[in-house]
Amino acid sequence: MPWKDTTIMEQKIEFICEWRTGKYTITELCKSFEISRPTAYKIIARFEKEGYEGLRELSRKPRGSHPNATNEKVVNSILQYKENLISAKAEFTRVFRKYGIPRQIHIDNGSPFGSVAAIQRFTRLSYWFIELGIQPVFSDPAHPEQNGRHERMHRDLKASCAKPSACDLRAQQRRLNHFVKEYNHVRPHEALGMETPASVHNFSTRPFPEKIPNFDYDSEMKVLKVTQNGSMRWGAYNWVYLSASLQGKYVGALETGNGIWRVFYRNVFLGYFDENELRIKQKSVRLETNLV
Repeated sequence: MPWKDTTIMEQKIEFICEWRTGKYTITELCKSFEISRPTAYKIIARFEKEGYEGLRELSRKPRGSHPNATNEKVVNSILQYKENLISAKAEFTRVFRKYGIPRQIHIDNGSPFGSVAAIQRFTRLSYWFIELGIQPVFSDPAHPEQNGRHERMHRDLKASCAKPSACDLRAQQRRLNHFVKEYNHVRPHEALGMETPASVHNFSTRPFPEKIPNFDYDSEMKVLKVTQNGSMRWGAYNWVYLSASLQGKYVGALETGNGIWRVFYRNVFLGYFDENELRIKQKSVRLETNLV
């Protein structure tokens, strides 16, 4: 019997966690997960080479078959300016140093800000915000109206700068610079009582910390380190999977009763897990945001 279609990734992670305990032979694992030995060895090989990312399903299209591929020059231009974690952190650092840090930041679910597949949608950038003392607040997927001011700004930005776009990047940047000046310093906003954003903005009184402050969990919590596979070890042989974005960080687990544990990163709640599932099934479990 093959992997179940709806839980392929979860089962692969579970398989790897059990294999890493060293308690079971390949034959036993294949029997338990109802897969063939070649499949088992292929999963292990991918994990050893690429970690958990290597467990994702690969495309079955013939190699070189890309009938709708974008022109290579266009792709290279996009990649050159593509926003990633490093560039995002660098820009936020610049802004936070100048304006101070907020208590919350309202963001959407796109990379590198959020991931709908991750626990609480948190990414590496989200955990950095938490370390700075900023609470990430996400809009629900496909609900742009929950951040209406931001979406209105996007509409004005597109109308001023992208319909049509400029002939080259330098000309486009000049348009953007002009829009920023007009939007923030010249144009009055009805929602602000006909004031400009620059005239009513207040700097945060919370300075940007050049060094991430230490955090001490409460004494009644179990403090556990998240391993490279995104899991925390529970007992001698069991694992609780959290997120690969937490690898190397310490989380706190607080028992609420009847084997139910709440897991936190610093002062932010991540999710629950049921210790009884580990005792009964003798395998790994995933952190859940809700108890059913």
